[in-house]
Amino acid sequence: METKQEREQRRRVIILRHGERIDFAFGNSWTQFSFSESGDYVRMDLNMPDVLPPRSIDDWKNDSPLTTLGSFQSNLVGSSLKNFGINFKNVFVSPSYRCLQTANGVLEAMNQKDLALNIEY
Repeated sequence: METKQEREQRRRVIILRHGERIDFAFGNSWTQFSFSESGDYVRMDLNMPDVLPPRSIDDWKNDSPLTTLGSFQSNLVGSSLKNFGINFKNVFVSPSYRCLQTANGVLEAMNQKDLALNIEY
């Protein structure tokens, strides 16, 4: 039978997919009704993020954020991993905004939000 020390020394790779994307939930035209004429983001639905960092509309079309549900999903995954006693030593993440949001949400729920993200292109 494996000891606790042997279990803790075992190397694991955990692969996660990002949470729900806004363009999957609202379609590819989400940017048409979510930005004012001046280019400011306007939250049109409760499942849309409260705020978005400033970027061009074209950037958001090509790199969509998570929905509110997608952010919640990332926190649930982090809570579950924490409950199983998993701690990350390294986190590798795609540069896609939704992937960065997911990784941050997971780490925040695990109380590991200070762990650096290794962005892998």
